[in-house]
Amino acid sequence: MVLSAAAELFSSAYEEVLAIGSSLSLHTALIALARVEGKSPVNYLDTSKQSALVSYTKDILGKGDQISIVDLFQRSKG
Repeated sequence: MVLSAAAELFSSAYEEVLAIGSSLSLHTALIALARVEGKSPVNYLDTSKQSALVSYTKDILGKGDQISIVDLFQRSKG
């Protein structure tokens, strides 16, 4: 809930200056996946949360979903 609210505030303020590209959610998902499966993995998520993040991000990336950044964070809770 806090992350989706922060994403909404950020994107609203940013879009007043410059349009946000439709691929931002895909880039965000890819970065999140890299932080779990990459060479420098996060140490603040337990194994089950890492697995959930991997599943969620691979689902987003596999579908090529062009969703808003706000929806990306809202869907991550659902």
